[in-house]
Amino acid sequence: MDERQIPLSGVQQEEELIDQPTPIEPVALNSEDLDKPMTEVEPVPLLSVIDDFEQIANKEMSPIEEEVIETKVDHWTVPSWSQLNARTVGPVIKAGGHDWHILMFPKGNNQSDYASIYLELTNAKSGNADEYACAQFVVLLSKPSDPTSYILHSAQHRFTSDESDWGFTRFITLDSANDSSLEKYLEDDSIRITTIIRVVKDATGILWHNFVNYDSKKVTGYVGLQNQGATCYMNSLFQSLYFTNSFRKAVYQIPTENDEPVKSVALALQRVFYNLQFMNTAVGTTELTKSFGWDSFEAFRQHDVQEFNRVLQDNLEIKMKNTPAEDAIKNLFVGRMKSYIKCIDVNFESSRSEDYYDIQLNVKGCKNLEDSFKDYITEETLEGDNKYMAEGYGLQDAKKGVIFESFPPVLHLQLKRFEYDMMRDMMVKINDRHEFPTEIDLEPYLSENADKSQEHKYVLHGVLVHSGDLSGGHYFAFVKPEKDGKWFKFDDDRVVPATIKEVLEENFGGEQMGVPGINMRPNGRPMNRFTNAYMLVYIRECMLDNVLAPVTAEDIPRHLVERIETETRIREQKRKEKEEQHLYMKTLIASDETFKSNHGFDFANFDEKDAAENRIMALRVRKDQTFGSFKEDLAHSIGLRPTDFRLWLMVNRQNRTVRIDIPIPEEEYESTLDEVRLKYATNQPALRLYLERCDLYDEEGKALFPVTNTTASAGILIFIKHFKPELQLIHGVGHLYVGKDAKVHSILGALREMIGFSEDEEILIYEEIKANMIDPVDFNLTFAQAELQDGDILCVQKKLTPEEESIVIAAGGLTTVDSFMGYELGKVSVFFSPLVPDEDSPELRLILHKSMGYEDIAVRVARELNVDSDKIRLINPYIQTNNRATLKRFAGMNLGKILQTAYAPGGGALAQKARLIYEKLDVSLEEIESKCSVQVTVCTPTLKDLQIVELLLPKDSGIVDLKEALVAKGVRFESKTGTRDLRIFDEVNGKFDKEYTDKLWREAVSARPFVKVYAEEIPEDEADMDPNNDAFINVFHFQRSPSRTHSVPFKFVLKKDELLVDTLKRLQARTGLDDKEWSKVKINIVAEDEETTTLISEEDDTLFSTYTHKSGDMIGLDHIDKATKIDKTGAIFIRDTKQRTSTHSMFNSISPNRQRHIETLSDSEDFTGSYTSYSSSGEYSSVGDVLNNASNRDKKAFFKPLSVNEGNTDSQFSHGILNQVFKMQSLLEEYQTSLTALEIEKADNQQELNKFDKRLKVKAENEERYKEDIWNLELNNQELTQKINDLTQDLLRSNLEHTRLSREKTLLTQELDSFKAIQQSWEQKLKDTQQTHEQEIIALKKSLHMIRIEKDNLSKQIQDLLIVHTATATTTTLRHIDSKTGLRDIEPTTTAPCQIKNTISNTSHRRHSRHVEIDALTNSLNQAHEIIHTMQNKIDLEREERIEVDKLLREAQETIENFNTQSIHSHHCKQSSSHQNHTLGDELAGSTDNFKSLSTQEKNESLELTYVILPSQSNLDMNASLSSPIDLKKSNESEGDIHIVNETYGSLLTQPESYFYKSRRNLQEEKKTSPSAMFASTAVDSILNSKLELFPEVRKRQSVDEGFVAALTKTMIGDWMWKYTRKMVGSGISENRHRRFFWIHPYTQTLYWSAQEPGASTSYASTKSALVESFILLDHLEKSRPPGILIKTPTRGLKLECVDMPSHHAWIKSLQFILADNKEDMQPHLSRLSSVSKSHYQNRKKSCTLVEATLSSNMFNNSTLVDLSSTSSNFLSRQL
Repeated sequence: MDERQIPLSGVQQEEELIDQPTPIEPVALNSEDLDKPMTEVEPVPLLSVIDDFEQIANKEMSPIEEEVIETKVDHWTVPSWSQLNARTVGPVIKAGGHDWHILMFPKGNNQSDYASIYLELTNAKSGNADEYACAQFVVLLSKPSDPTSYILHSAQHRFTSDESDWGFTRFITLDSANDSSLEKYLEDDSIRITTIIRVVKDATGILWHNFVNYDSKKVTGYVGLQNQGATCYMNSLFQSLYFTNSFRKAVYQIPTENDEPVKSVALALQRVFYNLQFMNTAVGTTELTKSFGWDSFEAFRQHDVQEFNRVLQDNLEIKMKNTPAEDAIKNLFVGRMKSYIKCIDVNFESSRSEDYYDIQLNVKGCKNLEDSFKDYITEETLEGDNKYMAEGYGLQDAKKGVIFESFPPVLHLQLKRFEYDMMRDMMVKINDRHEFPTEIDLEPYLSENADKSQEHKYVLHGVLVHSGDLSGGHYFAFVKPEKDGKWFKFDDDRVVPATIKEVLEENFGGEQMGVPGINMRPNGRPMNRFTNAYMLVYIRECMLDNVLAPVTAEDIPRHLVERIETETRIREQKRKEKEEQHLYMKTLIASDETFKSNHGFDFANFDEKDAAENRIMALRVRKDQTFGSFKEDLAHSIGLRPTDFRLWLMVNRQNRTVRIDIPIPEEEYESTLDEVRLKYATNQPALRLYLERCDLYDEEGKALFPVTNTTASAGILIFIKHFKPELQLIHGVGHLYVGKDAKVHSILGALREMIGFSEDEEILIYEEIKANMIDPVDFNLTFAQAELQDGDILCVQKKLTPEEESIVIAAGGLTTVDSFMGYELGKVSVFFSPLVPDEDSPELRLILHKSMGYEDIAVRVARELNVDSDKIRLINPYIQTNNRATLKRFAGMNLGKILQTAYAPGGGALAQKARLIYEKLDVSLEEIESKCSVQVTVCTPTLKDLQIVELLLPKDSGIVDLKEALVAKGVRFESKTGTRDLRIFDEVNGKFDKEYTDKLWREAVSARPFVKVYAEEIPEDEADMDPNNDAFINVFHFQRSPSRTHSVPFKFVLKKDELLVDTLKRLQARTGLDDKEWSKVKINIVAEDEETTTLISEEDDTLFSTYTHKSGDMIGLDHIDKATKIDKTGAIFIRDTKQRTSTHSMFNSISPNRQRHIETLSDSEDFTGSYTSYSSSGEYSSVGDVLNNASNRDKKAFFKPLSVNEGNTDSQFSHGILNQVFKMQSLLEEYQTSLTALEIEKADNQQELNKFDKRLKVKAENEERYKEDIWNLELNNQELTQKINDLTQDLLRSNLEHTRLSREKTLLTQELDSFKAIQQSWEQKLKDTQQTHEQEIIALKKSLHMIRIEKDNLSKQIQDLLIVHTATATTTTLRHIDSKTGLRDIEPTTTAPCQIKNTISNTSHRRHSRHVEIDALTNSLNQAHEIIHTMQNKIDLEREERIEVDKLLREAQETIENFNTQSIHSHHCKQSSSHQNHTLGDELAGSTDNFKSLSTQEKNESLELTYVILPSQSNLDMNASLSSPIDLKKSNESEGDIHIVNETYGSLLTQPESYFYKSRRNLQEEKKTSPSAMFASTAVDSILNSKLELFPEVRKRQSVDEGFVAALTKTMIGDWMWKYTRKMVGSGISENRHRRFFWIHPYTQTLYWSAQEPGASTSYASTKSALVESFILLDHLEKSRPPGILIKTPTRGLKLECVDMPSHHAWIKSLQFILADNKEDMQPHLSRLSSVSKSHYQNRKKSCTLVEATLSSNMFNNSTLVDLSSTSSNFLSRQL
């Protein structure tokens, strides 16, 4: 079970179950009060899921009539709901012979807002695939302790293997805020799930079936009929007729061997019946409807089944005449009835017997079928004014009625569900309940003289049902195919079993069984059924076995079986070919016969459609067939040995010609045909070959072919054509093998012999390069020099003498090949089609030249038609124009211009089947072009009397000229109330538009080629109108809606205060409607916007008595349009709509017997409603039904047979009879009017058909034109394919190169990995070294600190001793002290201080003690110097190692930069970030930093560092403040805690907020606010000053440049500069540049740069570095930009450019100083240090080196700088 499925068995279930009924929530009710008054409302009893599950099931499950197999309830207590799996399956429930279980998703299925619960058939998917079960079920959730508190959902479903589960995706909400959430029913995380299952028996096998992948044949054994759009009514009838086996046998007996299915109704019906019997899928009826003469539009129009059945049987009866099936229909379906009139008082009876094919029975007023039969034969009494005129007896009381004389074996009963409502003037459907039985005895309705030897008990065989109303509906049928079989429902292509209830009860009609909220009205009344029976088929019980006798194979015509089987095989073969189309290819083979039959350009025309005509062999071969096998098959078919011919490949050249290329080599004989095509003709979809027969054999009979198309071959194959100027004809002759190096004149003899010229005949040779390039050939050139190759064509002609040339030219011919071929290039085959096809206007095909003009073409066409060329008009179908308009001739245009759309784009290729249309004219074309075509609809004497007149009027004609032309055509304006003046007007959308004045008319005819207008005589009331009080108003006709206009609109005079009666009289007079028609007209006032329509009541005094007249108002006359095919009821008559020639076989061929029957029906009661039909809008009508609204007395009084005597005594007819006659005459007039309108419509339809035919012809022409375009596109496609192949080769090479680069990339990646491993190793070593070094530094600093303390103590003691010594010197002469023991040169020792406790007792003792102490101090000082010297050596060694490692890693970094991809680079950056976020150079640069160890502490942890400063006599005040340990945290409270973190950049400072990161402007601000910054500046200045003391040259130069310190500071801070990139190809620096941030380590001479400014972003960035060796100042090319700086590094040169000139000067100064540091001339001179010894200088140098190393570190801050500056200043002061 897939948890993602919603619902689990299909998508549609989610839509059905997602909105389940609101769960039943428990209602808290008080305990029942047994003593309450009876008037109180009874509380709803609480139902328990344990005790009352049956009541719950009955309440929640829909009531059904199917048998219940078993009802089962199951309770499942879920103990730990919160711990359930996402998909949980409950215990098995056995019910109805099946295993069930609950499938639950506690957290929701495909959603998380609701818990999902489903019921699943356990073994549906794992067991038998056909196993299924139908069940209703209810799932309830309740508290374990309270079974009356629950929530439930119910459903019913057909559980199958495809839909094994069904349930509720949103069973209960999981939102605790909802009152009906899951938490309401949980107790201690436990809940009860109750399942009630009711398993239902499926009697039909389709209960609750979803009909997905439903197989009617498999389930029922029968198939349905396909619906073409609205042919369901026809399908239901055909299914009924098909299962009337006797009728099917009769249809099979109709001879149809020579018929075509689309032209023979009988054959088409035979094929439908055969397919219904033997096909496994639904049968199509397209052939059958085409045999009726229907088009696709007619297939979407519904008709009446009864009428359709009658017409179908008429047609079949005609086909059955003189065949074994003659009278079969009559014997099956025709019965006989008698209409009679019997006098009551005298012995006189008049009767007439007639046949009937079906019986129409009333539904209205009849409860069942028996009542309808009784109503049908009920007698009517003729009395009073309606007495019957009996011959010889005068007027007599009589009884009129109908009685059945016989019933047919198969009885068709038409239930009159549709009737015309006179009150509403529309058709209505009668949905009243009308019951019909499965068996009925019809003997009570037979006459006394009827044959009753056998019972007339009839059994129900079929029920045809209509579901819907007048606006639309659907037809289906219930049929019982076998005598004792089951009922089946045939609903178009679906056939399903049916129950007897579905057949009877559900089709009786009437009110439905009331289900509240579903099929009941709001007032509680049930709704009527819209599905009910309208046609019943009964079979006489005693003839049931005969009628339903099985149809065997012997009953089916053999020709029908063979034809259908053949068509099936062909259809299957085509299907198989279509499926295997990719396995086959086309092969076109040309030969010498092909070339010789060509009378045009190129080698041949390879159009596959014309292959036979061009003598080309077109073969369909398998792609996988070997070429050798193909050649053997070809040899067998042409009667040659495979060795007697060879095949050349023919290809498309770039000049759009088809020529031979190379012979297929023998090594390709084992290759497949498709491989050969792909190898040698890649761009061609078909394989085109030239078959060359062998002309030379060796002695053994082996065929010998010249070797061609190789570098070693000396021969080429040339084809020869012969041009005959005297015949103006060119054709192929043959071929020749010639040598490449041979002269052209060497083959002249062979050419003369081949063509048949004499040996001394002078000839000319031309090369046919392409269609528009025919060049003469120089005889003195070799074939190689003439650039001739295999397949080229030479055209040969004899050289004409001047006399011969003149004869050819006089005959209109051309004398040379090139001129002839140039003329032939302009020839085109043109098809001429008549505009109006008839016998005298055939289609023509003429070969014309594109240079011909209109007149030349017209002459050629007129010559073929034998008419005057002036009376031929040519029409270009490629230009969309109005065919009714006069078309201009193609003045100044030749045929090529006319048919430019028919030519292929690019020229060269001839148009294929270009088409023009011609029209025969009664007058000359010149006269038509100079006049205007006018169509006038003349309305005289009334607007109802229309006459259409076609006129040709001069462009300058006026109204008077128009009237004269109409009079000349025989039009007379002689109305009784007319003025004889003419009004010309037109209409738009059925409404009056404008009236033409003489000026407007002249403008119209002069500007428009075609004018359509109306003409009427102006009535007298307009001449008498009062201009001040009267006004005009427009009047139009419409039917029901103002948008459905019809008839002729007109202007009407609206007289002031005229009575409505008078106004209506004048309106009636204008329209020409008689009183009867006018009585049905409804007068409306229609607003100008047509949205407001006001009906005028006959009780109004005037037209606008209740409505205010507004400008633009119109009078709308609402009445039925009788001028079109729609009659007054809106119905369409099948008989009338099918009067065209193409459909006469179906609807006009009615047997004389049936015609007499129809005439009889016109005088019988059965005639009423006999022409029922279905309108296009779904409405039914029946002309005869109009009579149904009359009384039975009036209706039946008409059906009195008329004798001769009665015809001579007209005065004796009763008034009632005369009224009925008048009504019938009126109806006949309406029929005649409708027939006339239909004839007009027929003509219009014929014109439309002609238009469609013309469009089809144009479409065919376009198709031919498109073929030529396709040819050109194919050539272009071939060229593109070649380009694609080239690109494919390039792509292949690129792929190979990519593979190679990928391998290199892999190697580089491996190398990079090795570098990374080395890097990691160095990093680990560096880390270890740093840790060791830092530990040693700390230890040394501690030792140094202790030494300094001891030194201070010793200094104090020495000072005390000096004081004592000075005091003692007055008494005792002291010896001088050795200069080496001077206090300035004595360093403190590491021994503990000695307290001098006693005063000097004697001089000698004190002197000895001082000497000892001095020696000790000297030794201690020397030992301290040695320690400092050792430390300096270690630091120097580390610096050298760091420089070497930095250089090595810098080279590795350059390698990575060159070869690594962006992704690898990004990955490397991340790795670099992970390794303490430093580049290797930066980490090594900071290896000597005494604060590096702090980086190993936790991130963001504040550290306290203690530093001590050596005291100095020269700076005692400052040292006093720093002599004690300094807490950095306390000293920097204003700046926050110090966090020593790893930086990505190799900068001097770790704090982004450091002084050295600020600009000069910010520098000044920080100097004012940051004491630490001030100390830092002082420290740098002191260091630089001390360094300059050592280097006088620098000092001297610096004295000149006072901005040196600022420049060095700026470069240490860094600046944005332009860096130029290296060239992608070759070496050197390109002109491309990008911005980078640069800074310098002055003491390591290292230049650093990065893409981001250090400290400007929290993100890490990669930093690069290089050792500066020297620099060069580049030429100043642009004054607006600083000159470039080229810096030389050990690996490459860097070209930089500052952003402005101040930065440029600063960088130059800084670089000069840095590089001057290493020059010999800048070394300090010991001679200049007169007061300092060399050893003292070395000590000072070591001290400076220590300070430099400290400054070069990248891991210190402002506080550190303060300490170092103070210490260094004091120390240097002492040293210097």
